[in-house]
Amino acid sequence: MEKFVRLTAKACPLMMPNLNTDQILPARYLKWLANRYAGNWELAMAAYNSGEGRIDQAIARSGYADFWEIYDRGLIPLETRNYVPNILATIIVAKNRERYGFTVKPDPPLVYDTVVVNNPVSLSLAADACDISYDYMLALNPELKRGMTPPDIPHPLRVPAGKGKQLQATLVRIPVDKRASWRLQTVQSDDTFTSIARRTGVSETTLAAINGGELKPGQKVIIPSNSGLRNVAAVAPKGTMTGAAASGAARIIAYKVRSGETMSDLAARYNVSARDIAALNRISPSARLRAGQIIKVPARSGR
Repeated sequence: MEKFVRLTAKACPLMMPNLNTDQILPARYLKWLANRYAGNWELAMAAYNSGEGRIDQAIARSGYADFWEIYDRGLIPLETRNYVPNILATIIVAKNRERYGFTVKPDPPLVYDTVVVNNPVSLSLAADACDISYDYMLALNPELKRGMTPPDIPHPLRVPAGKGKQLQATLVRIPVDKRASWRLQTVQSDDTFTSIARRTGVSETTLAAINGGELKPGQKVIIPSNSGLRNVAAVAPKGTMTGAAASGAARIIAYKVRSGETMSDLAARYNVSARDIAALNRISPSARLRAGQIIKVPARSGR
């Protein structure tokens, strides 16, 4: 249910300043519509599909605030006439899978930490703080299509399990109005403010003023500008990335599955866990792979 009618979304009070239409959470908008129609979810889904203005007109013409009335009278578009029943049928089948011949084993829930923020935080900064790639962070937060949390409303930002406190500690160090543009780099053994300045284009004086006068290997250095770096977690200290953490230290590759390969085979090939691969692709770690299927793999940078 990712479809939005732009004019309808603009009328929704969830639209905040500088927040683009595709950043409004669909579930929030649908809930707002349900409240607008006094808890009538069928009308809410119809309005979600074709716009509340059109549904309001149909209700006014029929005299009934009832989806099936405006359905029978032909007052809504064919697409909407199919849209709502299809969703209702899907819900019924999902709740009664065996009755309708489906024996689907539910995927295990994804494991992650949640950090609630109420100001713009870039996924790039969050990825830097958690030592994972931007693509991995985006896979955990697919609703953030512009790579940024929305302003002025609480938003649950998902990060890999065990990384929540790490992100919180980073956010404390960075001014609220800079969390959309500032970045981090991890200090290596031979790094100096001079080498980091050359790498980022930020002056040594500025770096030292913000981060203090001493650098230690493994320390997260704040880069006070939008340097254009897509992901700087790949420069983490050598020898500190293993297993799941290594997946974030590098790149995401698209792997074409060969006949007979399993998730475990891919995990062994790229030295990452099957759970990390599954989380990135939003599938079960035990899912059966198809020959020719494209799977995202969080690979080490050295491969």
